Amino acid sequence: MGQSSEGFSQKVVADVMGTWREIGYMSACAIGVALGMVIFLRIFAGLVIWLIVIVFTCAALGTTGFVWYIWYEENAKLDLVPKADRTPEQEKALLYWFIYACVASGITAIFMLIVLVLRKRIALVVALFKEAGKAVGSMPLLLLQPLWTILALGSAIGGVGFIFLYVLTADEAVIDADDDTVTFVPEQQMWASDCALIHYTNRD
Repeated sequence: MGQSSEGFSQKVVADVMGTWREIGYMSACAIGVALGMVIFLRIFAGLVIWLIVIVFTCAALGTTGFVWYIWYEENAKLDLVPKADRTPEQEKALLYWFIYACVASGITAIFMLIVLVLRKRIALVVALFKEAGKAVGSMPLLLLQPLWTILALGSAIGGVGFIFLYVLTADEAVIDADDDTVTFVPEQQMWASDCALIHYTNRD
């Protein structure tokens, strides 16, 4: 267990050391995208929201029309086949397409009704997005809040890791004469870990 944990830790550290440039580039790109989204929301919030509504409406109508078209084509092909030569699979396939078309029509009708009823609320959402863009634009350092959070979290994890390593190596090392590996007695490790846990959980 100790060797596997050590190998995993070394692998994680090696991966971070080997990809720290990519991590930095991705973080910088994320900050740039966040700034761009703030500017975008302030200028094109209404256009984007209404464009999304229009795209989803067209997609729903197009999907419904496509399903009905497939049902019509299948029905036309089946009409050319005499009833005596029709197979149950063909009848079931036509029935399934009809059910799909009915379900798609129902979903599209419900979606259209929701859009029609909530059209005023959509305008309110547009106004809220514009106000949010203005608020974030007035407080640009707010975009750095995730960076501060991850730095604080990394510092806390680093501190806990340092304490764990300190506790783990608190006992006298036992050197194996065969392969020169260093190990610690598990009972001593657990005793030291328990003492450290009690100490830090009972601090005022």
